Amino acid sequence: DKIKQRNLKTDNNLQLPGLNYNSDQLFFIASAHSMCNIQTTNGIHYDFITDPHSPARFRIIGTVQNSDEFRKAFSCKSKTSMNPSIKCQLW
Repeated sequence: DKIKQRNLKTDNNLQLPGLNYNSDQLFFIASAHSMCNIQTTNGIHYDFITDPHSPARFRIIGTVQNSDEFRKAFSCKSKTSMNPSIKCQLW
């Protein structure tokens, strides 16, 4: 929320050179990127056994596909995998 409020005070149309994404889209890309990693099969197995959290891929997808802000930022069509008709309100 604080990030959104700050963005309202600045130029929301700023873009990074070479990337055709607006600041709202870059927010979601950066958030997802922060959870990305490369793991071996053994690493995945170890995390599955020891980590109480869902794998990052599902944490990212589950969060954004339930987000109206994500839907608006990427113009997701209704009833698609990234904009399902039934959503879970997380926050």
